[in-house]
Amino acid sequence: MKNFLFDTNFLIDYLKDKPEATSLIDHCLKEGQILTCSFICKVELLSGARPGEEKVLQDFLDAFDRIGLNDNIAEAAGRYMSLYRKKPRHQYCRCDHCSFSPGKGSNSL
Repeated sequence: MKNFLFDTNFLIDYLKDKPEATSLIDHCLKEGQILTCSFICKVELLSGARPGEEKVLQDFLDAFDRIGLNDNIAEAAGRYMSLYRKKPRHQYCRCDHCSFSPGKGSNSL
C-alpha cells in the first residue's frame, strides 16, 4: 500500500473536477491507497470554502490522513516549490523568481 501526499492546488483541481486530479485520486481510492495532505492544506481549503460548502469539504478532507510539519518537511517543500514553481499568472508579480518588467502593457506600474 502506498501513501500519496497531495497539495492544496491538486485538491482544488479535484474539487473542480479536473480529469488529471480526479483520475488519480479516484484510482487511489479504488486501490485502497492512503491519501494524505498537510494540516496547512486543510486550513487553506477550509479558508476558501463558500457558505454551504463547509460540510461537503470537511467530508472530503476526512478521507485524508494529515501530516504535521517539521524542519525537514518544510525545507524539502521549499526546495520542491522552488524547483517546480509555476509561473505566476499575474503579469506584474514582483517576486524574485518572475520576469517583472514595468512599463509593459497598458497598466504599467
